[in-house]
Amino acid sequence: MSTVSGGNNNSANGRSSTISGGETNIATGNLSVVCGGKNNKAVERLSAIGGGIRNEASGEFSVVIGGQDNCSAGRFSVANGGSQNKANGNFSIAMGRKAIVNHNRSCLINLGDNEITSKSNNEFRVNAKVFTIVIDDTEVKIDKNNIKNFSNLLKNGNNLQKQMDEQQEQMKKMQRQIQSLMK
Repeated sequence: MSTVSGGNNNSANGRSSTISGGETNIATGNLSVVCGGKNNKAVERLSAIGGGIRNEASGEFSVVIGGQDNCSAGRFSVANGGSQNKANGNFSIAMGRKAIVNHNRSCLINLGDNEITSKSNNEFRVNAKVFTIVIDDTEVKIDKNNIKNFSNLLKNGNNLQKQMDEQQEQMKKMQRQIQSLMK
């Protein structure tokens, strides 16, 4: 048995599906839920929509928390509100605006205006003008002025470690030579 608690023009056709309110919402997946909003669709088994407008949860166990024009099509995927996000990969997460996740186990956060898309499985991608990291009282900002320096630091980090290891080995060799001269 399905339940429609309130609102207008709502349709809960899936086995044990529920619509709490809003208008023109559809819950066709078995055990699916639409909490409210307008023109939302929970179409797959155990899919859910919190609210918003024109959202669709079409993957098994998928969730759209709210916002507008979002879709969670992958199994166990989440569109975390915002606008025009698509969590198409299984176990994927899309947040912000126009974050398109086509790969499994990937998370995209788009804080910009242009669409961004996942590039590979198991990816964590953030699009922002400023990325701030705070640990205890130390704050570091990465922006368009210093991102190239940061990228070079990461690329050259292994080389620097190798150079330091080589220098340390040379120092040990020199210490052994000095000790042998002092005997």
